[in-house]
Amino acid sequence: MLLYPPIAKKLILGLIAPHGATDIIHASQNKLVSKLFQIQAANLVGVQLLSMLNDGKVLDIVFLFFSVIHFRHDVSVLKKIPPFVAVLLLSNFSLFGIPTVSFDDIFFLYMVFLHVPNHYIMNWNFIKKQKAESFFIVGLFSMIFLLSENNIDFSNINMNLMNVGKAFILSHIMYNEKYVYKKNIVIEENSQL
Repeated sequence: MLLYPPIAKKLILGLIAPHGATDIIHASQNKLVSKLFQIQAANLVGVQLLSMLNDGKVLDIVFLFFSVIHFRHDVSVLKKIPPFVAVLLLSNFSLFGIPTVSFDDIFFLYMVFLHVPNHYIMNWNFIKKQKAESFFIVGLFSMIFLLSENNIDFSNINMNLMNVGKAFILSHIMYNEKYVYKKNIVIEENSQL
């Protein structure tokens, strides 16, 4: 990994993982908390069932499919990245004396510098309605994940813990597609008229 692993671990736990907490904020503002919990419960059960099929290969396909759906919202932002930056990120950095960048590095950098900030920007309309509560909830999740850092070994992660993580990520994607982005798309279309 390009970044020193302990720093990467802190960024994953303190920045990337907690961004899904915005679903709680949105759900509470729109009286959808029970819907959010239903989606999460269904995914916890569904992921366990899918992980039993084909040694989790079916789950991996489902996870990849939903990830593509989720990341398509970042595409317009990707167009704003200067081509030379993309070339540097995708090239072999060893030409410059920097360790070679792997797909994991590129994905990690994408999450830290593009997806997570874009997520907060896209969700700012409802976050700003309750700034203090929003920062508290996201901060609380960051603190909880960071405090659990010593109990999580990414190089040898327990499959059950991995499945719980995938279930919550899938829940985040499904909730956003059904309730958050659908509303944002309608607002954007109306503002263009």
